[in-house]
This record gives sequence, C-alpha cells and structure tokens, in this order.
Amino acid sequence: MDREEPEEKEPGEKEKDQGLKIKKIHPERNAIIYSVVWVILMVGAVLLLGIGRGADRYTILCECILSFICSFVTVFLWQYGRISKTLRFDAPEHPFRFFGMLMVGAFACILYSILPDTGWMFLAFYILLPMVSNSLTGLCGATTLLISTLFMSGSIETMTFLVYFVAGVMGIALFETVLDTARFAMPLFLSVLIQMVTLLAGEVLFENKNLNLQSFIVPCINLLINAVLLTIALKPMIASIILPRRNLYQTITDPEYVLMKELREVSVNDYFHALHTARLSENICKDCGLDHEAAKTAAYYWKYGKLTDTDQEELMRIHHFPEDAVRIIRQMNRKDNTALTPETTVLMFCDAEVNMMELFADRGMDIHSQYKTHVNKILDRKIESGILNRSKISVMDMNNLRKYLLEDEMYYDFICSNRKQS
Repeated sequence: MDREEPEEKEPGEKEKDQGLKIKKIHPERNAIIYSVVWVILMVGAVLLLGIGRGADRYTILCECILSFICSFVTVFLWQYGRISKTLRFDAPEHPFRFFGMLMVGAFACILYSILPDTGWMFLAFYILLPMVSNSLTGLCGATTLLISTLFMSGSIETMTFLVYFVAGVMGIALFETVLDTARFAMPLFLSVLIQMVTLLAGEVLFENKNLNLQSFIVPCINLLINAVLLTIALKPMIASIILPRRNLYQTITDPEYVLMKELREVSVNDYFHALHTARLSENICKDCGLDHEAAKTAAYYWKYGKLTDTDQEELMRIHHFPEDAVRIIRQMNRKDNTALTPETTVLMFCDAEVNMMELFADRGMDIHSQYKTHVNKILDRKIESGILNRSKISVMDMNNLRKYLLEDEMYYDFICSNRKQS
C-alpha cells in the first residue's frame, strides 16, 4: 500500500502549532522546574555565605545538607498536596505563586543574614505561603527560609528560631479564618501583636537583658514593614484567589448566570429537568453529609455540552468549574471510569427519578395513590442495572436516599406544573 504523505502545513500554521505547544506546558512540569530552581538557590546561598564568613568545611557541609533536606520536604509536601488534592483553591494550576514567593524568600534570606536578628521579616512568609498552598506546606516552606537564614548568618540561636517560629505558627492559625470570612484586619493585628511580644521577650529582654529606646527601633521597623507588606499583598490575593473560588459555586448556579440563561433559551424542559434534579440531589447530599454544592452544579451542567453542542471540557475550563463538580460531570458522561463518587451515585438516582416523574406528568397520570410503589420500582430497576457495584456510596446513604425520595411525594406536583408551563 502506498504510504500517505503527511499534509504539509503553511508556515503560519506551523508557527501557530509551535505556539500552542509552548502554551500547553503542564503546571506539574512548571512546578518541578520551579522546585529545582528554588532548592538550588537555597543550598547555593547557604554554601556561598558559609564560605564567605569563613566557616569550616564540616559546618558548611552539615548546613547545606540540612537546608537541602528542609527544601526537599517542602517540595514533597507541595507535590503530595497536588496529588491528594489538599492544596487550596487553584494552587495546583499556579505553582509559581508558591515557588515564586519562596524564590523571593531565598533572596530575602541573604539580606536578612546581614541584618540584626530583630530585623528579620518572616511573619509575612508564614502567613502568605499557606494561602497559596496549604497550612502544612506553607509552614514547612517558611520554616525552611528561617532555618537557612540562621545558617547564612552564622549565629544559630534557639531563641531566635523560637521567636519567629512561634509567631509564624500563630499567624497561620489566625489567618485560617480569612479563608471563610475574607476579613483580615483582626488576624493581621493579632499576628503583628504576637510577633511584637515574642521579639521583645525573646530578643530584646532575653538577649540584651535591658530596656532602652535604641533596642526597640529595629523591632518596630520590622513590625511596621511586615504589617504594610501583608496589607498590600492580602487585598489582591483575597480579591483574585479566595473570594472568586469561595463564591464560585454560587456564581455558576445562579439563575442569571450566562450558562443558565443559555440553557433556558435552548430548552425550557431541560432547564426545569436540571432544576428538579439539582434540588433533589442537593437536599439528599445535605442529609448524607456529602458535597451538595458539587452535586447541585453537576446536576445543572452534566448534559450542557450535548444540549448546546459545545465542548463540555472546554466549557468547564473556561468557566473555572470546581474540580469536584468536574469529576461528577465526567462520570455522568462516562468520561471518567473510576469508582463512582457518592455524589455521582445520588445524582444518577435523582436523574432517573425525575425522568420517570416527567414521563408520568406528560401522560397526565395521577400517581399519588401509588407514588411509593412507582418510586421503589424506579430505584430497584436502577440498582439491578449494577450501578452500586462500582460506587463508593454507603448503605446508610442509600437508605437515606430511598427514604427521602419516598417521602417527597409533593414534588411530583411541581414537576407536573412545570411541564404544563413549558
């Protein structure tokens, strides 16, 4: 057989393809590159400053090894958080936020090594790093910077470490509330206050053992700059990372959202079907302690690609669908063959229930006298299909699902009313 010659592309198309390849570099690959650069920066800085201050080879070797281990643990925690999906918000998609901050920290460590101990500004790193990763990864990253600074300065004092570490841990704990409230004034005030107390108690009193105006100048400047840096950094971070992600479910399930409006315009029946299925799924998932927001979102949008003739994956990417909702949608469309999540299982049963109720409504049947019989038939038929053989849903949650659907007889009237309107 003659081999087909590959179709030769125009020069402009080749350049376009090359440009697309450049843009398709995965965040995972970027994270590895950033990790290597940061580890080299940390270990290289410890090595060079150790040589510069005239430390012996054994001390330099020990400090470089310890700095490498701490840096490696930070990188490991980041990668583990990405795999286990414990990193906050969209951190896995933007690794430079975390590693870029660490690289800035590496240069800050070099600067801190020539400043007095009371002038080190680690509070900002302890508070900001967890927000672009998670608490454990951020804590490890900031502590790595602190330990490396101690090595670079050549004065490894336990009290100096405790002064910044204790205040940093308290700062992380206090700012956990920011993720829920987006109000950082009080956590910021308390964090700076705790840092002031530890600095005064640990460095000024313990080290100098006297009180004079001169000993307060550097700590006060330190605290002031920390407060200003955090205020400047937190506002855009909360506005661009925390608030959009926290309100994302509410935004994309709003009836006036652009996708919801488009669904209404394409098919009123399918729109009401999505509403009924979402309502049942949400309430059942709430009763079972499952992710009701992800189930509700998936109920609205899992058929969206077929109804509007659009690429479902591209649609979810453009509109930043939360990963949990994306997984349910993929499983509903059989594009994810892993074990069904409990939320997906609930949605499948609710979808079958609404389909059957709509069929009865279209035929004008009054099923109130035999409502429970019909519901049990629908559920049993779904179970006989083998859906539970590949589902993670528990027996207790299945019992709650059945109980809820059996007791929600009045919902059939809503379905009938909507079918008449449409």
